[in-house]
This record gives sequence, structure tokens and C-alpha cells, in this order.
Amino acid sequence: MPSLQIFFNVFFQRDLQQLKGLTAWAAISLCGVIMLVCFAVKRRFNNARRLRVGTTLIERKSKEAIRIESDNKTILRCNARLEDELQYRIQKNLEMILMLLNHESASLEHAMARDAFLQSQTRIKAIYLVHRQIFFSQGEEYVEMSAYVRQMVTSLKKYFMTPETVDFKLDLQIISLRLCIAEPLGLFMNEVITNCLRHAFIKRATGDIHISMKQASDRHITLEIKDNGVQYKGTDFWHKNDQTLGIGLIHGLAGQLDAKLVFARDHGLSVCLDFMLGPASN
Repeated sequence: MPSLQIFFNVFFQRDLQQLKGLTAWAAISLCGVIMLVCFAVKRRFNNARRLRVGTTLIERKSKEAIRIESDNKTILRCNARLEDELQYRIQKNLEMILMLLNHESASLEHAMARDAFLQSQTRIKAIYLVHRQIFFSQGEEYVEMSAYVRQMVTSLKKYFMTPETVDFKLDLQIISLRLCIAEPLGLFMNEVITNCLRHAFIKRATGDIHISMKQASDRHITLEIKDNGVQYKGTDFWHKNDQTLGIGLIHGLAGQLDAKLVFARDHGLSVCLDFMLGPASN
């Protein structure tokens, strides 16, 4: 019996030790699983928190971008209104100047004084027509030159009272130019056409004035104004050093446009202007 008891004691102690070992490994494994689960949960929580933070930042940036875009649109609308107001005031001021010149010229008796007032009126009207077209272009800072030339011709025929005696023949492409180009070009055309009306048909009852304006594909513009009026005498007519205001303006405006200016006599006078448009000119 003692020996049997000893056997059972030894056997059960060994199983108990094995059971304790298994329990220890199970506890360690369970702790490992719990740690992995905790790590996974924490990682997912951190990812969710970072996602919330990122979403919040995106929402803030999106709201900021929307606010900036709204502010920019407001600024653009304000600038457009200011531009319209500026063009409107320019128009009204030029109209007032034209009215005053017309009123003063009506009371003048000296022919040279009346002629000087008339030339001033045509020059101001040329500028006025540019700003008038810009004002009605709904915010665009461009002048459509074919329509502008037709308006100028109508205005000059009225000023010089030549509705039937002078026939204008127009060959114009549809060309839109910025104000910085259209204004000096309009003044140039006004000076040349005015000189044709004043001097070309003195000894003739009728005459023709041809106006051609075309643009090549390489941004090259050619303007030609010619008449079939009387031949000019002398070799230095239209010379750059001529002291008259009109000739000085013609050469000065051609220089402002960085253009090539050519005069020719062929059954009258031909004035040709060639210039290139810059990258932002049309």
C-alpha cells in the first residue's frame, strides 16, 4: 500500500505540474491575444481620429476656399461696376466738352478759329467713340474696329457736311483691339480722314476715300487710307518735321503704335500704317 500511494502521488504531481505549465502557456497566449486586440483597437481608433482630424482640416480648407472665391467674385463685381462707372463718367465728360466746343464755335466769326474748334471736336469725338463702344461691350476692354470706323465716318461726314459729295468705300475686317491700341489708332485715322476732307477735294465737287483695315495671321495689321483728290505739290509734304499739329499728331501716334508709316502719291494721297500687335493687345 505505501508503494501504491507513493506511485499515485508521483503521478498526480506530474500531471499537476503539466497542467500548471499548460495553464501558464494558455495565460500567456491569452495575454498576447488581448494585447494584439488592444493594439488593433487602438490603431483603428488612432486612424479614425486622424481621419476625423483630416476631414475637419479639409472642411476648413474647403470653407476657406469657398469664402475666398466668394470674396474674389465680390471684388470682381465691384471692379466691374467701378469700370462701368469710370467709362460712363468719361463718356459724360467728353460729351460735355463736345457740347461746350460746339456752343463756342457757333459764336465764332473768324474762319481759322472755327476750323481749330472743328478739329478739336473731331479729335475728342474719336476718343469718345472708343470709350462709348467699351461702355456698351459689357465689361470687355475691347473695341471692334470695323464698327468703330463706320461710326467715325458717319460723325466726320456730319461735321464736314459732306453726306453726298464724298463717297467712303470701306474694306474692313472684324478686328477687336484693346483700349491702349484702339485709342491712338482711332486718333490716327481721324487725323488722316480729316485732312482728306479738308484738303483733297477743294477743286472737285465729288470724290472717294478708301479705308482698308486687315489683320494677317501673324498679328500684323495694315491700315490704308487713300483718296482720289487733288495732287499735293512739293516733296516734303507730310514730312515728320512739319510744324502743323495734325501732321505732328499723325507721326506721333504712328510712333506710339511702333508702326511703319508710308505716304504715296497715286491719283491723290495714300497713307499706309503697318504695325504688329503685342501678346496681350487683342
